[in-house]
Amino acid sequence: MSETFSCPGDAPAYALGALDDAELAAFTRHLRACSVCREEVESFEALVHVLPMSVPQYQAPRGLRRAVMAEVRADARTRRAAARPPVTARTPLTRPSLPGFRAGWVGAAVAVVLVLAVITVGLTAGGTRHIGARMYAASVGSGEVILSRSDNQLVVHHLAPLGPGRTYEVWLKRATGSPQPTSVLFNVSASGDGAVDLPSGLGGVTEVMVTQEPAGGTARPTSQPVLITHLS
Repeated sequence: MSETFSCPGDAPAYALGALDDAELAAFTRHLRACSVCREEVESFEALVHVLPMSVPQYQAPRGLRRAVMAEVRADARTRRAAARPPVTARTPLTRPSLPGFRAGWVGAAVAVVLVLAVITVGLTAGGTRHIGARMYAASVGSGEVILSRSDNQLVVHHLAPLGPGRTYEVWLKRATGSPQPTSVLFNVSASGDGAVDLPSGLGGVTEVMVTQEPAGGTARPTSQPVLITHLS
């Protein structure tokens, strides 16, 4: 009887860091026993590291990344179904023909990396041409607000890392009224970069502000904004 063998087809998602915790654990176990998937991961990781290096790096909105990976997985399922021979009482389950199977995944992996690279270029250039997202550059400080259908993010650059007892706090200001606090508190990396999720309901918000505050945040700003982004 032929051995039943099935690869999960997660090498591209693994290389992109797009697997959730359960998928990552399962695929990591699979890699220990599957030399073919290990080779594919090495190839895809090399591809992932080379393509985006030609442009400045910005994190794509997580909702957009999830949508892209969902399309890749759906395409992979379709390809596997097309490559699988009909199962009958006399036909044991066998591995799909390797050349066609691998070629299909290579094409899917290249496509998703190119899409993410295009997203990166779009975020760098600003404007609204990239998929389902708008970016607003800060007029004070260094950073931008990225609004999409699935989530909103604030990305900051070159801010001073804060010591114990201090935090950055995000405020929302509407056309009338004073800045209102949010629950968004954060610090930045040693290089001064960071990215945080913003509240989903930003209707009527005209400014997103960031100030330095005591740990735990405050109800009113106690310092001048280090970043202001006008949503207009």
